[in-house]
Order: sequence, then C-alpha cells, then structure tokens
Amino acid sequence: MTHKPKFINLLTDFAFKRIFGNEEHKDLLIHFLNEVLQPEGKQIKDLQVKNNEQSIDNEEDKKVIFDFFCEDEAGDKFIVEIQRQKSNYFRERMLYYGSKVIADQGRKGPWDYHLSPVYVIGIMDFSYTKNNVIEYYSLTGKYSQQIHSGCLKLITIELSNFYKSESELETNMDKWLFMLKNLYKLEVIPQTLKEHIYMKILNLAEYAALTKPDQAAYDRRLKIMWDNHSAMEYQKDLGREEGREEAREKGREEGRIKGREEGLLEGKHKERLTTLKLLYQNGLSIEKIITFTGFSNEEITEALT
Repeated sequence: MTHKPKFINLLTDFAFKRIFGNEEHKDLLIHFLNEVLQPEGKQIKDLQVKNNEQSIDNEEDKKVIFDFFCEDEAGDKFIVEIQRQKSNYFRERMLYYGSKVIADQGRKGPWDYHLSPVYVIGIMDFSYTKNNVIEYYSLTGKYSQQIHSGCLKLITIELSNFYKSESELETNMDKWLFMLKNLYKLEVIPQTLKEHIYMKILNLAEYAALTKPDQAAYDRRLKIMWDNHSAMEYQKDLGREEGREEAREKGREEGRIKGREEGLLEGKHKERLTTLKLLYQNGLSIEKIITFTGFSNEEITEALT
C-alpha cells in the first residue's frame, strides 16, 4: 500500500513557530528570509528568535504579540505575520508592528537616533492587489523616488496571486511559495521539492500533522532506532579501539625490537671506533689501518677528533 503523506498547513502561526522557531531548524528560516530579501540585497548568516510579546503603553492592552519575531547577527529585526482570512487593516497592522519595534530602539539619555532596520513580512492567503505575488514598500520620496530611510521595510506576500503548478517551479522562491500555498493539499511529493532543504521542511510538516498518540509512537520508534544505532556504533568503536590497541602493542613490540637492533648497531659502531683509536695510538698509520681493517676515512676522522 502506497504511503500518502499528510502535511500540516504552514500558514498557521502554530506551524510556523513549530517548524521555523526551533533552534535546530533555524537554517530553514534563514533560507526563506534570504530568498524573500534577495531583491533588497540583504543576506542573513545567523538568526536569534526573540520574544514575540512586546509591551505597549496602553493600560487596556499591555502586550502586542507577533506571530514570529527574530533578529540577525547585524541587529536587523524581522517580524513575520501570517493572515489567512482577508482583513481590511492587515497592512496597517504591519505598519504598527514595525513602528513599535522601531520605537523600542529609543534610548534614554544621549542618543544619535541610529536605528537598526526592521523588516515586516506579511504572508497573506488572499489578495489585496490582484497583481504581484511579492511587493516591497519603504519610505520613498514622491518626486525624487529616493529612499528617505531604510529603517522600516514592509514586504507583502499575496499567495492568491501565485498560480504556478508543480512542473512550473523554477526558482527557490517559487518552491517556497508553492509549499506555503499548497503543502497541506499534497498527497505526493513533487520531484522539484526533493532537495535537502525542502525535504527537511516536508518531514517536519508531516510529523507536525500527526496526532499526539501517533507522534508518541513515532518518537518511540525513533528512540528504538537511535538506541540500536548507538549500540552498533558502540560495538564498532569497541572493535576499532581493540584494533588500535593491538596495533599499538604491535608497534611497541616492533619498537623494542628496533631499539635492540639499533642498540646493537650503536654498540658495534662504538667498539669499532675504540679499536681504531687503539691501533693508531700503538703506532699503526692511518693508511695501514684502512688497508687491514676496512675502516672508512669518516670513521677514522670521527675516532681521532
């Protein structure tokens, strides 16, 4: 019977946090953000997931909660918001959240108003514009079209405007958009997604879609597998250590033999030098010593110096 995978819908804050918020899987989030930010010339090397609850100065509502909030190695901030149903003020909410993170950078005392950039990425399962899938917004002059400040960037992803089929996926961004929009509908993994980074997402999304009892059973099977793997690796390590010990013992024995041989040779060499010196001291010329003993000039020179 063919296994039909069932995947969790990535367009939920639960799924996004479960899959992308884990420290072990942050390479997935970095990959996604780098694809989204490529037109901005931004490349992230490392990320730290931050507290998604932010205090606000409002007695009635003490917290604003982001779907996802992280910061890169340069101090740039990234908010990811997911909206599945159309909301008239979703873009205003993006602006409000970004402004909140900018305002939180203010410092008491002397301050030069330097601000780290804040990127707010809104992923929508509906359409506002009916045109582009991804749009980039910043503070830009109406006439000059020059960017007034790069401290706030708003990026919208309208999945309803993405129509590519499995066979039409070409870029990494295509594959991300396809998964965000269609993953939970898939019964067969498309060939174009059978790459390491996407297979990792698919495996995590399939696990997250399991019921709690099925996850527990899966975890038990995984533990048994890793226990068996660990036991086999231990036996291999033990065998390798025994082999290394045999090799070391063999090496020690060979070393002892070699040492004895070298000692004998050294002893014979010293004995020859002593004999040569006695012959010379008893009046035998160097030429006759060479003739009668076969000693070399080098040995004679060594003995007489």
